[in-house]
Amino acid sequence: MQMSFDSSAFQLLLSCCRQKQSLIEYERRNSSFLEGIDAEVLIMLAERHRITPLVYLSLKDQLDQYPGLLLELKNRFDFNRIMALTLKSYETWLENYLNQHDIKFTFLKGLQIAEKFYGDIAGRHVLDIDILVEEAGINQLHQALLEQGFYPNPDIVHFNRSQLSFFRAVNHDLAFIRKNQHFNVVIEVHWRFRGQLKAFSLDKVRTLDKVEELLYLCTHGTEHAWFRLKWLCDILQVIDTVSFDWDAVRQRAQELHCLSHLELTWLLIQQLFSIPIPKPILNGMPASMHRSKMEHILKSIQHLSGVNENDRMRLTQLVYVWGFNKRLAGLPLVLKYLTGPEDWKLLPLPNFLFFLYFPLRPFLFLWRKIKV
Repeated sequence: MQMSFDSSAFQLLLSCCRQKQSLIEYERRNSSFLEGIDAEVLIMLAERHRITPLVYLSLKDQLDQYPGLLLELKNRFDFNRIMALTLKSYETWLENYLNQHDIKFTFLKGLQIAEKFYGDIAGRHVLDIDILVEEAGINQLHQALLEQGFYPNPDIVHFNRSQLSFFRAVNHDLAFIRKNQHFNVVIEVHWRFRGQLKAFSLDKVRTLDKVEELLYLCTHGTEHAWFRLKWLCDILQVIDTVSFDWDAVRQRAQELHCLSHLELTWLLIQQLFSIPIPKPILNGMPASMHRSKMEHILKSIQHLSGVNENDRMRLTQLVYVWGFNKRLAGLPLVLKYLTGPEDWKLLPLPNFLFFLYFPLRPFLFLWRKIKV
């Protein structure tokens, strides 16, 4: 099921994505208010795209006629602040622990983006902490998190040697979860950058500079087909805050093999927010170059459940990601879909029989379907 960009609810949502308001945002908002607001639809869309805090901050002075909607948005904003402050305390613990043990790391997205570009730690929806840690310190951090009451998802503690090696080879992160009275605290530990950004190394620098941070956000959002507007909001706040040398940005994107991600990000920003594409990015980018990818992205944003609702959508997403760079991302991406923790849990096999999971994949898939 999809909701069109032309709907008043989606237009109102888009008008809240950018803190630096332009004439387009004002016109969208006024038009939506004239048509009337369906509070349930607006909240559903805001939650689906995880931008409820931005919607509240953008509309709180204009919802006098909708007291119920205003109260609901405020309650969700206040809860997001509690989550942000809780996660900040865990982020501080992580920073202190890793520094004490001389383990290289850098935080990704999350609270770092909120503090630098939103002006309010609660202005950006928070869900987890993303941290990139050098591979040499991964096992030590995993053990420390277990001692703090976190459990890994999937449960790698029960993986055998072959399963653990395979999991780390085809994935780039692992979620650790600690149950809280009101919400779960989630820390996603990354041991390498996702997708195309493998050329960047923590051996050179512990903190991403502004250009690399922007390219990381572009790559993350693009590889997820931008199915949450939250990630695009990050880009908008960054480009409204930082004066970039776009020639340098383009050059660094080429070095990191993510130029197409940068171009798609700007095509999307231009289409949804009418912000002109910087000339260095636009030059050498044929209009038809990313047409099929843009179609997939626009559908994923409008779809009410994201990109993984069913097997057909998962296959479409796989083909979409595969199309970026088969040489760099191809084999791990394909292998990831050929076996995984759900197979290993269903049919435990010893180390020396791990290879059997690949030919058994169709039968294990059917077995799971029948069991459900």
